Order: sequence, then C-alpha cells, then structure tokens
Amino acid sequence: MGEVINNIMNQQNTGRESGAGLKQNVFNENRNMMLALLAPVNQQLNDMKLLYENTKACSTDLEKKIQELKKIMAL
Repeated sequence: MGEVINNIMNQQNTGRESGAGLKQNVFNENRNMMLALLAPVNQQLNDMKLLYENTKACSTDLEKKIQELKKIMAL
C-alpha cells in the first residue's frame, strides 16, 4: 500500500482530482488486502458447507436404508 501512495504523491497532481484519486487508490488497496486476508477463511467456510451437504446426503441415505431394513425385518 505504501508503494501506491508514494507513486501517487510523486505525480505532482494537486487539487480535488489528486485527492479523489488518492482516496480511491487507498480504498482499492485496502479492499484487496481485506480480500487477501479473508480468502483462507472463505475457503474454510466453503469446505464446511461442502462437508455439511455431504453429511446431510449421507444421513438421508442412511435413513432410507434403515427404513428398508425395518420393512424387511417386519416381514
């Protein structure tokens, strides 16, 4: 982030445009850093969702098999 700010400061721009550009660049840099920091957390969340869906599907299959077994044992 410091490199981006240094590059902007060295462009010799003054006034509203340079201030707005600086704010936008700082915002973009902060956003990119946050996305990079949250990427591992987001991946873990996606992994947990997948595990939940797989566990749910397995549970449903197991319930069906148990019901089938009960019917067979009742005969």
